[in-house]
Amino acid sequence: MKKKRIRFYQLGIAHTIAWVVWGSFPVGMMVYYIIMIATDGNDGYTKGWLYLPDWLMITLIGILLVAFFWGLCASNEYHIDFEDGKIKTEGDRVVSRTSRLQFKLSIKIKDITAIRVIKSSYNSLKKFSAALYNSVPHTYFEFTLSNGRTKWLYIHTYSKRQRIKMINIINGELGTNYDYVEMYKNVELIKGGSIFNREKDTKK
Repeated sequence: MKKKRIRFYQLGIAHTIAWVVWGSFPVGMMVYYIIMIATDGNDGYTKGWLYLPDWLMITLIGILLVAFFWGLCASNEYHIDFEDGKIKTEGDRVVSRTSRLQFKLSIKIKDITAIRVIKSSYNSLKKFSAALYNSVPHTYFEFTLSNGRTKWLYIHTYSKRQRIKMINIINGELGTNYDYVEMYKNVELIKGGSIFNREKDTKK
């Protein structure tokens, strides 16, 4: 019998509000300049020494809009499922493979023998990532399995409350007493994995 699925999304309340606030600027600017162009006949925006043609303003605002909605879709796309005694995720499917942080993962909770919190600029496959923003270490759960292998789960954009709930689900399945707060205090930085420190990369 399958157990109820518990799904975790990256976009918490605070994250969603931040996205809406950030996205409201390009949306408002786009509407403003379209109305301005349609009503006053100006062929550009001038402020002191700055002159930007209308087509350039619209292009720039359009790029901001695309970036906003792409980021919103990417954040909603990546989620983590706890279902039927497993931890599962399809990973960052919206993001290109060269820039992806989390790849597809499926592990049985009963196979977990140890958990720790780590930070690294590598992706979840413990490999170099080409994205510029990946130069900053991201937070992962590292699961040690009964076969001796380790698997990484990207949790950097998840809230502390969500992370604690994930650990509590695992504790309930295994009868363990992992404490997320204590694990985070002992977080280990895995060096390497970015364009800035690739020379430190070591094969795992």
